[in-house]
Amino acid sequence: MSPNGSSTVTIHSAKTIPAITDRSVQLPEYDRERLEDIGFLTSMTLVLLGNYHQTGHFGGPTAYAPYTVACHLAGPENGGLTYDYRRPKHPFADRFMLAGGHNVPVMYALWIIMGEALDRKHRATGDDRYRADPKTSMLAIDALGFRRGAGALKTILEDNDLADHPIMAQARIRGIRALAGHAESTDLTNDVNGGPSGIGIATAAGKAAFWDMMGADPSLKIIAIEGEFALTSGHSQEFKTQAVAQRVGKRLRVLLSYNNAGIDDELVGSVVKEDTYRIQEQWSSYGWNVITLDDGNNYDQVVAALKTMEDWDPADRRPMIVVGKTVKGFWPGAKDGMLPGGVKQVISNASHAYGMPMNGEYFIALAESFEQKYGVTFEGIRDGAVTDTREKL
Repeated sequence: MSPNGSSTVTIHSAKTIPAITDRSVQLPEYDRERLEDIGFLTSMTLVLLGNYHQTGHFGGPTAYAPYTVACHLAGPENGGLTYDYRRPKHPFADRFMLAGGHNVPVMYALWIIMGEALDRKHRATGDDRYRADPKTSMLAIDALGFRRGAGALKTILEDNDLADHPIMAQARIRGIRALAGHAESTDLTNDVNGGPSGIGIATAAGKAAFWDMMGADPSLKIIAIEGEFALTSGHSQEFKTQAVAQRVGKRLRVLLSYNNAGIDDELVGSVVKEDTYRIQEQWSSYGWNVITLDDGNNYDQVVAALKTMEDWDPADRRPMIVVGKTVKGFWPGAKDGMLPGGVKQVISNASHAYGMPMNGEYFIALAESFEQKYGVTFEGIRDGAVTDTREKL
């Protein structure tokens, strides 16, 4: 009992009330068909890497494809990256961080496509504007380096009597580049050693703050991509507070691929039983500006989000995040969850690792959707698994 004789006191409970505000965004002019085509080519290339190496990740990289393609090709006026593939580590380029580093096959595929495009244009025209140093570029020959060490690659062609084969001519330029299983800061436009457990995202706030401290041009930005499972880590929570405390504003832009699928389970409804795990509120409650997308695999929505962040008031010093709902195992050629031949699309945690047999039913279904759209035919994929190492290479 209190001194005034009362046996009750008043306390207050607090709760977060979800508040979503719709924003009508004028879609900027951009070549959507071009981005979609390059996205499909990127996805098909990463699947070819997985098929012939029988290793790597599948579902996460395919879910990331629209994010990564839009960032690199939408153009800086639309919120895409400012960078030069020919000089990927230029000090005044935007910083791209594939924080979810196990999804790096999507970037290997895109970097190879871009490197090949420049190389072929240079050889066709002789115009040095298209010349990229092969020591920094990724080329088609580097597909052989996926998840192989540099030591093994030094003699792999000689060991299999392929050193003088015409199709391997690129290897004589500078050898075959080793492509690690996770993103590394030496990889072209990527600026982080990204891996599991959110380790890659932890430095993003510091990079943005550094540019502010150095008085860098306000147009320079950090774009980091990560998934929701990795952002449950402790250093990811510290990252949230650091970015707000450093008042980095729109210089820091995070693209979150939210598909509720991890390695072998769902997050909400499984690891977290209650339906109280609201991703966007976690960030808004820390003080971030949060944009949500109904479909993070839709190029119009992704470009609209990039443009919105680009045009955001620079006086607003809150960092920015896009929470886009994606499909782990996303495939551009799937229709209503089905692939050619009546094959059901593999999505969610079942798509995490590349677990399809070489030249098996699912791979062929993926490849056929690409063949049907672009009028091409992949040679040999219907002849069963390749067992001869030389032929596989």
